[in-house]
Amino acid sequence: MREKHARAEALLTQLVEMGQQRGEFRRDLSALELAQVFRQTTFGTLLIWSVGADASLPERMRTALNVLWTGLAPRDPKAASPPPPVFS
Repeated sequence: MREKHARAEALLTQLVEMGQQRGEFRRDLSALELAQVFRQTTFGTLLIWSVGADASLPERMRTALNVLWTGLAPRDPKAASPPPPVFS
């Protein structure tokens, strides 16, 4: 399980690095840190939802990802690409 998590983290880090190079993600934090925050947000949302066992998972994920995106967005407005996606 640790190996699979390490591989997933490495792949997500590579994706974030590509996004940073394209100006889609902030650059004042490392790609690894951003990838970890993404994973923590999604896993945390899934965990909390699973304890409540209600049908609100899509809405919870939508909210979490929209809040997370604003934190991942570039800090410099000049570095910004197209507007961030709204997850629906």
